[in-house]
Amino acid sequence: MAVKCLEVDVQSMDGVVLAQKFIPIPAVTCLLDSLQPNCQYTLTVYSHTRMRDKVEQKGMGGTKYMPASMSVVGCTLGLTPTSRLEVVSKNPNTVSLTWWPATPHGPAFIDKYIVQWQETASTLQKCQALSETSSCLLQSISTLDVCRDFEWSSQIVSREDCNCTIGRLIAGVTYSCRVVTVLESTMVSSESSLQASSTEAVPNTFWHVGDSINVHSSVAVGKPRLLVTAYTTTSIQLYWPKPKMCIPVRVNDQGRFVEEMEGLVYNPRCKGVVSVLKSYRVKVDGSLLATLDSEQSKYIVTGRELGSTCCLALEALSYGEGMRKKRAAKSRAGGVSSSDDFDISSSDDVILSLPQSESCPIVSLSCHFTSLSLSYDTEKILCDESKECACGVIAIEWQIPGENVCSSAIRKFIVRWSSDKNPTQRSVSLSANTHCYDLQSPLQKDVYSVSIEAVSSEDTESYISPVVQCQVPGPPDPPQLWLHSANEDSLTIAWSEPQTYSSVKIKGYQTYINGKKTGNLLETVHRKAAIPYRKHKKYEIAMVAVSDSIEFGNSLPSCPLLIDGATLSAAHNPVPTVKKVQFANQPESIDDTSVVAAKPFDRESSGMQQKKERLKATKKSIARKLPLQVDIGEVTGDSISLDWTKFIPSDDVICYEIQWSSVASPSSKKVVIRAEEHSHTLTGCQKQTSHFIRVLALGDGDFVLARSKQLTVQTAAPPGPPDLRVGNVSGCNVVVEWQRPELFGPTHLIGYKLRVECSTNVEEIELSAATTAYTMKCRPCELHTFSVKGMTLECGDGLYSPSVSLTCDGIVPSPLTSLPTGMVGTVRVRWDPPKIHGNIKIKSYKIFWLIESDANPYDMSVSDIIENAAVVCHGPLKSSVSGDQLTNIPSGCCWVVAGVYSSQAEVAYSVPLKAYPARPPKSPVITVTVVNLDERKKLEVMARQLVSQRDSLQLKLHWQKSKQSRRAVKKREAEVSKLAHTLAATEKELMSCLRSLQQHTGYVSMCVSWERPWDDGDATVSGYQLIVDGSPWGRKLLSSSNDVKVKLGIGKSTYQVQMTTLCKHPVGNSIPGNAVSISTVDFQPFSVYCFCNVHEEGSVWPDQGSCSYLDSLTYELTRLPTDGSAVYPHLGFLAPHPIQSPCNVFDLSDSKWRNLIGTSVDMPMPTQVLFWTRWCRPSLTAVELFVKLADELHGECHFVACCIDSAGGHSQLALCQLIQQTLTERKLDRPPDVLRHAVAESNSGMAEATLNVLGVVGVPTWICIHPAGYVGWQGRIVFDLYEDLRAYIDDVLDMVLGRKEYKAD
Repeated sequence: MAVKCLEVDVQSMDGVVLAQKFIPIPAVTCLLDSLQPNCQYTLTVYSHTRMRDKVEQKGMGGTKYMPASMSVVGCTLGLTPTSRLEVVSKNPNTVSLTWWPATPHGPAFIDKYIVQWQETASTLQKCQALSETSSCLLQSISTLDVCRDFEWSSQIVSREDCNCTIGRLIAGVTYSCRVVTVLESTMVSSESSLQASSTEAVPNTFWHVGDSINVHSSVAVGKPRLLVTAYTTTSIQLYWPKPKMCIPVRVNDQGRFVEEMEGLVYNPRCKGVVSVLKSYRVKVDGSLLATLDSEQSKYIVTGRELGSTCCLALEALSYGEGMRKKRAAKSRAGGVSSSDDFDISSSDDVILSLPQSESCPIVSLSCHFTSLSLSYDTEKILCDESKECACGVIAIEWQIPGENVCSSAIRKFIVRWSSDKNPTQRSVSLSANTHCYDLQSPLQKDVYSVSIEAVSSEDTESYISPVVQCQVPGPPDPPQLWLHSANEDSLTIAWSEPQTYSSVKIKGYQTYINGKKTGNLLETVHRKAAIPYRKHKKYEIAMVAVSDSIEFGNSLPSCPLLIDGATLSAAHNPVPTVKKVQFANQPESIDDTSVVAAKPFDRESSGMQQKKERLKATKKSIARKLPLQVDIGEVTGDSISLDWTKFIPSDDVICYEIQWSSVASPSSKKVVIRAEEHSHTLTGCQKQTSHFIRVLALGDGDFVLARSKQLTVQTAAPPGPPDLRVGNVSGCNVVVEWQRPELFGPTHLIGYKLRVECSTNVEEIELSAATTAYTMKCRPCELHTFSVKGMTLECGDGLYSPSVSLTCDGIVPSPLTSLPTGMVGTVRVRWDPPKIHGNIKIKSYKIFWLIESDANPYDMSVSDIIENAAVVCHGPLKSSVSGDQLTNIPSGCCWVVAGVYSSQAEVAYSVPLKAYPARPPKSPVITVTVVNLDERKKLEVMARQLVSQRDSLQLKLHWQKSKQSRRAVKKREAEVSKLAHTLAATEKELMSCLRSLQQHTGYVSMCVSWERPWDDGDATVSGYQLIVDGSPWGRKLLSSSNDVKVKLGIGKSTYQVQMTTLCKHPVGNSIPGNAVSISTVDFQPFSVYCFCNVHEEGSVWPDQGSCSYLDSLTYELTRLPTDGSAVYPHLGFLAPHPIQSPCNVFDLSDSKWRNLIGTSVDMPMPTQVLFWTRWCRPSLTAVELFVKLADELHGECHFVACCIDSAGGHSQLALCQLIQQTLTERKLDRPPDVLRHAVAESNSGMAEATLNVLGVVGVPTWICIHPAGYVGWQGRIVFDLYEDLRAYIDDVLDMVLGRKEYKAD
């Protein structure tokens, strides 16, 4: 028989002969080898006879001797391997993989997949190479044996699944992962190159190893925790502490990672896998809201809608050491890091529903920690582990909508809180007016969750706010420390960044070697440190995180490493030994090389070492013969005094040795004492601990000559908390009982301190040591909290017992409130239902009224009211009544007390209320502001300057015109023209200024303002009425008004302005309020000089002839003759010329006529003469300044004030009386040697001649007469300030007397 194998071409299906084999008869099987796997073949079987060759040569067809061939199509066994092995997700301990499935060919099917992984190693390259060279061929069991040599971990996956999650990985480790396909065949083959599985495998099972990929397990930071610290209707404030940055793992003897650990503490083989925090991502409702820097820990979510529900989450992006190199390579290549390059750690979702301002009684809530100002010892904080409470409070604040929710709709608030360390929910009830609360003594490093419940007045419904949280600050956690590497000279330690809390930050790291601070403070960015070491020495290394907060202090020391220098010399990378070391006040175990000696003593100098062997045999026998008695002296919390004075030592005793230990430190400690001493004090003991002490008397060779009995001494400590409970309760009488506390050491109880807390005060009561119960009367319906502690003489006060709370049964009446009545002499009050605790029912009310005088300044108690003989009692009233009133109250006030009566409790009285009948509202306090006063004063100053400038220009022009020089005629005419032009411009400007002054003349504009006055709520303010000079002015003003503008004329010199409050209540209006005086002088017509024939007595503005400078200037410019014959009011300095005619005036001092100008004998000093008129305002101002000048210069000049009566309507006697009255009213009268007052009556011929001779045409006119008897200066004074006048007069006197050169200007 012949078998032909033809490979079928898939495209043309044409056969290509691949192999041919002849089979002798009678064989019925044939094996074709060297075929390709996963290929389709056509197998044809031919029969051969001896006639075959002849048949073929003759071309004959098949006969019965030559049957036709038989064909069959077959396929060899094969597999299309798995592909696209990828990482779907990864965590620090797990990695999720997925791949495309494999496809079997031929008589086979896929049984399962095996996922294998291991840490990357150099031997893995061989396996990868083997897999690459035979990726398309099936591998026998021998390949699996090679894989098993590499210690692959495996996990079986069903053939239907093409994904797998492998666990128990170590964070930060690179793993090689691959998928092995297990194939089973449906037919059995003979021995061939397709070898079946060995005895360990199932027959017809084949393996295919797929490609491997490297996976770096996640080094994500610890799971972040997202806290909501505050919220409003549209914003949320978030806070999160920094997550843990290190994952501790355990290593084997070869230094390879084995498994993850819970922590580095007390693990002998441990290292840390450190991750680097890159940034944070805040998500809201699954969408990215913000990407924040790694140093940030707060964020405010804004722009939220009212009543919306938010799902908040926080993601921390980090990377490990492996990703650091990958990111650096990508950065060098110009690439940008994506989120796939980072490990992501997500917080739990926080769901928060924001309030609606229209319906929610609480629209905002916040809580934050507020620190108290205290001073701390930094070194004490470093080692003190007992500080659990933070020095501060948690401030809780909330707000209610001011417009939409009435405060009366809320009866109370209930603050509920719990914490991570104490999950038991606690609460406190607050009044409806309270919007803040402080949680006292929060625990350090704890997270508090707070919510507020608003209870309505009807108790039908309540609103519970969303929960906010607060992180309490505290010292940092201890760093996690491990040995990184070591060489012959130094070792390198590494540590992780510890956890911090709230605002406490790390300032640096401090290394401790053998319990001592070593080296400088390391910066916060450091994570490794090299430490030199010596061989054959042991080191205890610890690390402390130094914080920037003095209040909370540094972290506790890390778990120290015990390093042996000899081990480091033998192996440079040993596994460190971890030992628990106490860095606080607990003493460490002391070996023979570190004996603590009270005084130095050298044993070897006494020869003990030489005789040690000889005397060891007799040591015990000698010790039995010499007993050593030790007495216990003073015992404190950290010291024990020993005394063995009663022991009489022999001459062989050369020293004493004290051996002692404690329950907390069982290792024995030794202290060596000289033989001359018989007492010693052990220090460094622990409080509240039993110590075991023995004293030995030693001789030569450490022979024990005598020994004391083992003494058990307990050190002193404050007493423990007593066991407190509430005993008998009878009404408001409460009995609290307690048991005697536990005492430690030789302490004596001297008494107790009982602390009683209630809502109003805290009371501390000191009791004797024999007292174990206390009876007190508590307030009804009020929560009382009791706690007690013991007091000792030696150690002070002990701890307070756990508090016991109790609310006594009883009735608390609600406070009385006064109501409006609308009647005179009536008081009405109301009250709310009282607060009741216990099974008590109200029976009735009684209202006690007591009328008192309002002059009584003292408050009255309940007993003062109800025991008064004049008290009026209304009742008993039914329990449903909630109000009462008292009428016909004559005056003053009344005191009201409500008594609540019940059958089960004592009578409860309300707090006395001092009520008043309806009273008129108070008068408003007004403030008056005069309008345009400053502008008016500025215009007056400008006008005076222009008048003075005009007078100066007139003098200059007159002086130029009077020159007689003919040589400079043209120059003089030019100067005269220039001066005339300047004078005209000045006069024009002066007229404009006077017209501006006219706008602020003749009336006073003012603004009257006030604030709403007090009213009692019954007789309320209904309006206001302005009062001017005692009479109502204008219309009534509304109650909402607070200012009014008023315009008054200048007909009166002053006005009195007041305001009264109007009220529609029968009690009437208020009395007029404060009076403000307003002067109109500042708004009179401006005037500095008046002509005698223009100004008329009795004329008032705006009539012609009133005191107005505008009229005087107009007269001067228009009516004075222009031919030069006119006499100008301001002549200035005059040339010396004698006056022949007498200038007589009537002297008021002696009622005689006198000549103003005399000889030099009569006038040794210059004479200052002022002509004025009693009804002219500038005259009155000038005479006041003239009198003041006379008071200062009466020794240098004569002063005469001459009053002119230009009207001529009075007799001389009447005129003198009027002038004397004016002088007296204005206090202008002076002695004759200072100032002489005279009169120049117009009806008198002598006075009129005097005025004509001197050229006085108006007032005020000032004349300075030289001692030689001539007028040296004559003019008008426009100054209104004395300082300016005095300076001007001094210059005038100097020029008149020739002490200064005369100048025309």
